[in-house]
Amino acid sequence: MTDGRINLPLVAMAEPVLVAIFLAGSIVLLVLRKSPPKRQRLAAIAVLALLCLFLDLKAVLLSRALSSLDGRSEQVVDRIVEARWASLTEWYVYERTTDALQERLVRVGGAPVLLLAWPIVAEPALVTSSRSLSTVRNFLRVHELAFAVQLPDPTGGTDVLWSDIRFCWKPDGPTAATPPRSALMTGAAGIACALWFGGTFDESGRVIRQRVQVGGWNQTRAP
Repeated sequence: MTDGRINLPLVAMAEPVLVAIFLAGSIVLLVLRKSPPKRQRLAAIAVLALLCLFLDLKAVLLSRALSSLDGRSEQVVDRIVEARWASLTEWYVYERTTDALQERLVRVGGAPVLLLAWPIVAEPALVTSSRSLSTVRNFLRVHELAFAVQLPDPTGGTDVLWSDIRFCWKPDGPTAATPPRSALMTGAAGIACALWFGGTFDESGRVIRQRVQVGGWNQTRAP
């Protein structure tokens, strides 16, 4: 058992081409269910061969798409790549550099497009304290691209909430859907995230409650 990440981002979840291959293979095997075993084996081998060819093609295209990031001066600390759903040539690249968290869209034959960036700043005392909360510990254990924000709580305290750049978007973007209290503003910059984990602290820095927010659903529990 390991806490490490194994990432082979060739296709997205429910990739239509894979679904089509498996569906077609199932139909062929269903039609051949009364045929000699040799014909059934050949049909299964053909489906697997088609699957391997498609994944090989995606691997080559992924390598070409990622090559568009070569030559940058930024030092990348962590990187996660995810395939774009229903796209043959596009991937999302999430990175932590020394200065910021960034989301880019990379494509074969095109320049990378910066979709979202959030600065990495010195960690305030309340953010450091929030790391002791079980909600935050569990979240940080499996999310390498996490960041924290502070904002006033309606009850008079301070919320310290953590999310991951992969769950976030620009709150003023053309397709943004902003659940309650998911848009956090800092000066002219803003970010909205579907998931938040953290807690609420009083004026003395004592934790009042832990919080988990998924979209518009909010759960609290004792510290």
